[in-house]
Amino acid sequence: MQKIEKTVRCFFMKREVMKDVLWLTLAGVLLFFSTLWIRPLGNPDEGRYAEIPTEMLQSGDWVTPRLNGVLYFEKPPMVYWTQAIAIQCLGENHVAYRFSSALFALLGVLATYLAGRAMWGRRTGLLAAGILATSVLYFGLSQIIILDMAVSGVLSFALLSFWVGRTQTGGRRRWLFWLAYACMALAVLTKGLIGMLIPGAILFLWSLLLNRWKEWKQYYLFSGFLIFFVIALPWHLLATLRNPGFAWFYFVNEHFLRYLTTAHSRVQPFWFFFVIAAVGFIPWIFFMPQALKNAPSAKNRDSVLFLSIWAVFVLFFFSLSQSKLIPYILPMFCPLALLLGRQLDALFDDLRKVLLGFWLTSALFTLLALAGQWVLEQIHHPITPDYLPLFRLTQGVLLIAAVFIGLESYRGLYKRALAGVFVGMAMIGLIGGPLFGCFQRPSTRACAEFLKTHRTSDAHVFQFYDYYQDFPVYLGEMTGVALHFPEEQSYGLSLEPQPSRHLSEDTFWPVWRTQKIYGLIEKERFDAFAERSQAKKLFEDENFVVFSND
Repeated sequence: MQKIEKTVRCFFMKREVMKDVLWLTLAGVLLFFSTLWIRPLGNPDEGRYAEIPTEMLQSGDWVTPRLNGVLYFEKPPMVYWTQAIAIQCLGENHVAYRFSSALFALLGVLATYLAGRAMWGRRTGLLAAGILATSVLYFGLSQIIILDMAVSGVLSFALLSFWVGRTQTGGRRRWLFWLAYACMALAVLTKGLIGMLIPGAILFLWSLLLNRWKEWKQYYLFSGFLIFFVIALPWHLLATLRNPGFAWFYFVNEHFLRYLTTAHSRVQPFWFFFVIAAVGFIPWIFFMPQALKNAPSAKNRDSVLFLSIWAVFVLFFFSLSQSKLIPYILPMFCPLALLLGRQLDALFDDLRKVLLGFWLTSALFTLLALAGQWVLEQIHHPITPDYLPLFRLTQGVLLIAAVFIGLESYRGLYKRALAGVFVGMAMIGLIGGPLFGCFQRPSTRACAEFLKTHRTSDAHVFQFYDYYQDFPVYLGEMTGVALHFPEEQSYGLSLEPQPSRHLSEDTFWPVWRTQKIYGLIEKERFDAFAERSQAKKLFEDENFVVFSND
């Protein structure tokens, strides 16, 4: 009888899990994928990470990444592969280009739910998943083409699979550990050695603090590392064999020198990521102090310690780096969401104890609605006329959410206020997400679309004085670069010089006088260039001019 009851209980639990996963997937698809098509590609990152997989498809070479035809070894290829598959299936469009970021954001949310459920129960899992999905930085990075969302997703799967696997037995335990090793390998293929270093260091520190070294015998080290190397090693070997010099540039320059020196000119103060973590975790950072203070101690303290080590290590590891960019900190958001989800779950019947979080969220929404436009103008990011209707709608959503959250918390209806935070953040993301276009560097889409319909087939296309990475994507072909040397591509050009496509002051003018040339140039530079070259203006928008020498 007990066996039958256990079987029935497991059946309904599996159905409940699948139902939650289905609803979270539908909500995630709506949140992360709905507005991917609206904005033009942002320069330089989105243009770069859309062009590389496009060239992979065109060349059929899935081993050696190229950017505008130039060898590009800065990062490994997994995101390029996933994007190339999306482009192959969906065509060359913004949804396909941004598909991988949204996909890995969704997978990270699902991993957070499953792990939270395994650690502390269903409600913790749901709360943690919602917290992660609606955090400012996590949602923001799900909408742009960038590698950090993918590496955050697979690292989360690796660490959470390991942790949940520890509590399982038999085949389920083995498969979860194998999944952890596989995800570590995928993380290496996404952004290099940190895919192995970060989870390895976190597990080392956890074992050191709790003296759990004996458990490592049960971690399937031999078969796990076999899986790891089978996945991670082939691309590195093929890239090294096909491209002499790859190993030094990729491992030394792009890993050790990037971390230890200021050579990449991304210097920020030590405290930089402390601020980014706090701002990026809005609005949930407002709930953290009271939640940590007032929630009862967790039953599963090992999980609390593990998640705390995870978040703190990521924060300090990147804070010590000499190269700092905002997205680097993203892998710490999953453990933060799980920790806060557990605390809110413990306080769920007495959310009055996090009242400060509701008031601060309401106040922030009100401030953004009333003063947001003025703030953007002060920091030289004014709302352009084409985005103004969307901004007004976002202001309305902010005010409605602020009033609802403030009113419900004042009335003591804290669960409704919490729901208002989740729904409000989701609506702000859906409606206000496309406003990211106001903060991007200008797009060359209009110029590329003009050239595609007006150029002659025998002409060459060059970009002048700069390299706009979205231009080849929208044009549908590689371009030359004149009177400018793209430093980002210096190593690739040193291995494979392309004198006919990268023209200096000395080599440009003979080509200008003897061949049909179409050019793209910043609007403010055109008049001075035209005086020297007698260039003929063909098209212009607010930022760029298209011209020719005919």
